Amino acid sequence: VYVNNSQMNRLEVYSPAGERLGAIAVPGWSSEHLKEFYMAIDDDDVIYISDWDVHRVRRFRVDGTELAPIGPPMNRPSGLAVHGGRVVVAARGDNALRVFELPADAAP
Repeated sequence: VYVNNSQMNRLEVYSPAGERLGAIAVPGWSSEHLKEFYMAIDDDDVIYISDWDVHRVRRFRVDGTELAPIGPPMNRPSGLAVHGGRVVVAARGDNALRVFELPADAAP
C-alpha cells in the first residue's frame, strides 16, 4: 500500500496488514505546490505519479529508483491508468487524454 505524504516529500509504504515498510523519496514535492495527486502501479510494480510541479508523469521502482518520465511535458497531468502495456494520462490543462506505450525499462 502506498500513501502520499507530500509534507515529507515521499510515498509511505505499508504492508496490507498496515505495517510500515519504508518510504520512497519524491524529490521536489512540497505540500504547498502539490495541487493534486494521482498514482498508478503497473504489473512490474513501477509506480507512476502525476506531478503538476514539473508537468510530467514521474516513475519510480519500488526500491525508490526514479526512472525517466513518461512522455513530453503536459499541462497539469492528472488522472492515470496503466493497462495493456499503455499509460493513459488526463492532461487537465491541455483538455486532452494522452496515451503512451509502457517503456521497456519499466520491468525490473
